[in-house]
Amino acid sequence: MQKTKERGLTLTEILVSIGVLTIAFSSFIGVLRSSKSRMKMANQIYSVLKLGQEKIEELKNTAYAELDDGTYSDTVFVPHLTNNQIVIRTWTITTIDDNFIPGENNYKRITLEVRWNEGQRTFIRQIVTQIPPP
Repeated sequence: MQKTKERGLTLTEILVSIGVLTIAFSSFIGVLRSSKSRMKMANQIYSVLKLGQEKIEELKNTAYAELDDGTYSDTVFVPHLTNNQIVIRTWTITTIDDNFIPGENNYKRITLEVRWNEGQRTFIRQIVTQIPPP
């Protein structure tokens, strides 16, 4: 009679390996959920900053003499943000007298702030640029 060696896994080994795989997959799912929420927030920030940049470009294309000092604001409805959010853009134009560079005086500094709400939280991002005299 020949002796045969049976190879295989015991029930205990199978159960332990299933447990290890379950823990690994549940950790992976948690990472995916976290990544999804971070991507959503990154897309919102990108969209809002794009609105701010559009306003900056509009102001840069305005005649220098028409850029009066002061604080201004407008409201933009953004349908693709969560809950069809409203974004408030506020910009301040300030004339800066630069006496350090001869012949290059009074450039305009534009500080633009974009603000939006997500639930109970308010988010604010700021863009600053300067416009030289013509």
